[in-house]
Amino acid sequence: MQTRLPSKSIHALSKSLLDLKPFIPSEFVRKTRHIQDISRWKATELRLFILYIGVVVLKDILNKNIYTNFMSLYVSILILLSPDYECCIDYAESLLDYFVRTFDEIYGRQHISHNIHGLLHIVDDYRTHGPLDNCSAFPFENYMKTLKYRIRKHDKPLEQLINRYNEIYNNQNINSNLSEQHSTNEQTLLLKCHKNGPLVKKLMGYSITN
Repeated sequence: MQTRLPSKSIHALSKSLLDLKPFIPSEFVRKTRHIQDISRWKATELRLFILYIGVVVLKDILNKNIYTNFMSLYVSILILLSPDYECCIDYAESLLDYFVRTFDEIYGRQHISHNIHGLLHIVDDYRTHGPLDNCSAFPFENYMKTLKYRIRKHDKPLEQLINRYNEIYNNQNINSNLSEQHSTNEQTLLLKCHKNGPLVKKLMGYSITN
């Protein structure tokens, strides 16, 4: 089966993606860009494509079998991300099984990577953790910027991170000890007359001693 898109279709697909760009809501951090840049797309861009716009821009580009294959993935992922479609989990599982099986037939077994095979098991994640966003890796990916900021050179990144966090931990302990010492030595001065009401413990003259 012919699976490679001709250049004319690729340009048409890119045009559709760019035409949609002004209409992408601000809630989406990244907007659509050329399909030729797909190797540099971020995970959020791929998520936007599979959940929202792929079903539209691919309809008149792909042949029926390939589009149906994509739709089986689209519907199953939509179900697995929603807390309201738990009744459809078995259906999502059958769709993913169909997707992987027809993926083999369309693109060839040599293209079935661990990521493709792993789709057969994500329904188990839903049954264990609920909707897939509950066990999403996005929070960890977002934290990568913080980790990269703490790495000063390319050599031994893990060792560098451990050293940086040890430094942060030690500095926090030092600051905490200094703060406690300061509060312990601090004295309260009573400068005005006080005749009524409860007295502070260990009151001597016009100051409180520890």
